[in-house]
Amino acid sequence: MKISRLLTPFAALFLSLSLTACENSLPEVSYPQLRFNHLPAIKLDVAKIEILEKYQSPLQDPNVEHKLPLAPAMAMRNWAKDRLRAAGTNGIARFIIIDASVKAEALTKKKSLKAAFT
Repeated sequence: MKISRLLTPFAALFLSLSLTACENSLPEVSYPQLRFNHLPAIKLDVAKIEILEKYQSPLQDPNVEHKLPLAPAMAMRNWAKDRLRAAGTNGIARFIIIDASVKAEALTKKKSLKAAFT
């Protein structure tokens, strides 16, 4: 009876440690925002600036822009918001994002000894 009473806390400790060892969570990664506020503004002789996004990601291979921490379209949008300034009294300037794709491409593998070190 005494042995089972002594083993119970150790068994519980062993079980809890082994279960926590199986936890497979990846650390959460946060990236800084890509901004362009530190650069001088580009003044345009227009009353208004419109930012339009015509690109629609297919969300499937070979396109991988949706898997990136910052999609190229968002980087372009940030650039236009941070840099372009309307400095005129009439007219409209349009910043149109036509293509913001990123495509994955398999690299050829070289099997030489030199390739192992480059």
